[in-house]
Amino acid sequence: MVIDFLNRTSEKIGFKREKFDDSNAPTDLDDLLLVPFFNDFKYSHILSSFILKNYLNKFKSSKYVIACSYPGFSQLFPYVDEFWTLSDFANFKASDDNRYKDIRVSMHQHITWVMDYMRDHVRGEYGFTLIPINIFAQVHGKGETVIKRNHIDPYDIHNSPDFTFMYFVDADDELVIEWEDHRDKGRFWTIPVKTGKFVMWNSDLNYYMLPNKKDSFRIALLFNCQII
Repeated sequence: MVIDFLNRTSEKIGFKREKFDDSNAPTDLDDLLLVPFFNDFKYSHILSSFILKNYLNKFKSSKYVIACSYPGFSQLFPYVDEFWTLSDFANFKASDDNRYKDIRVSMHQHITWVMDYMRDHVRGEYGFTLIPINIFAQVHGKGETVIKRNHIDPYDIHNSPDFTFMYFVDADDELVIEWEDHRDKGRFWTIPVKTGKFVMWNSDLNYYMLPNKKDSFRIALLFNCQII
């Protein structure tokens, strides 16, 4: 049976079936189409939204499409019939030891909703489309903060973000964004932030959060995005 073949094959080549519905599986092996894609968040999103979606709209009835990618990327591929991910990802994980204390997050439906709202809002208000290239979480206990930073890599401008977008899951503090006007240095905005608020700014601007005043954790999601 095709289902047995999928189970055996995925395990044999080092994958696991992460998202699937066996009731939709085809009865003929010739109807299977495997699409392995191991790139970053940005290009995985582009492949799914602009290439696979159009392909599936055209050939949906003829192929059972299986996307293969990194753990946590299944929500990026909502248009495929099945999603496989690597069984053992330990050797591929980036180090979490960084001075900004960024926490890598896997894609989840609620994060996708936030991302979709941000993209649709920006497209409606400003007339351009943003694609996220990475997503992090920041969690601060009482008195903790994030050191001043921006998100431009001077050695890789092409892959640096255009805009940074922060969504506050649980917060009641202030965000400070610094900017300059030629010789007029040291200007800044102080923006009150609360739970459910989002703020977007140019990624080359330095920013920081004031120390968390609450006894509970301050939690924020940070999206770095490029214009397409």
